[in-house]
Amino acid sequence: MNVGSTIGFWTIGILTFTGFGSLRETVKNIFSINLAAVVIALAFCFLRIPIPHFIASTSEMMGSMAVPFMLILTGAALYFSAGNLLKHPLDAAYLSVLRLLVLPSVLIFLLKLFPLEKEMFEVSIVVALMPAAASSVLIAKRYGGCPDFTGQAIIVTTLLSLITIPLWLWILL
Repeated sequence: MNVGSTIGFWTIGILTFTGFGSLRETVKNIFSINLAAVVIALAFCFLRIPIPHFIASTSEMMGSMAVPFMLILTGAALYFSAGNLLKHPLDAAYLSVLRLLVLPSVLIFLLKLFPLEKEMFEVSIVVALMPAAASSVLIAKRYGGCPDFTGQAIIVTTLLSLITIPLWLWILL
């Protein structure tokens, strides 16, 4: 379920985010280590290449550290942008409506067109209802976006999702 969105994010999403600069920068942004990791992981899965134990255990340990480390970095970025947290209120409202109402509506409509198992449908809905990702601040910082706005988007959409997620689930399930 996540492979398509991951590949889409690290290609089309990053290209959209960074714009069409020089050909060299565009290629560098699209063919990043992140996309390479996804491609290598898919190759191992589809070709059924066994992963040596020491690589698997090392990867598992690093993966276990990734989320807490990312949350620490995101918290630090939010801390440094806290003074500008309410600098873009109309943009935050617009983003919140899109992220928490419009996009889930479109995805739910599209999901109903496919013959999915109940569990797959429900998991997809829950994923669609989530607020802006905590890693948005880091992505914005890395690719020249506005970390202040992304910090605001994380906080506003997270707070609003306390209302929208239960409401959506009550309506749908």
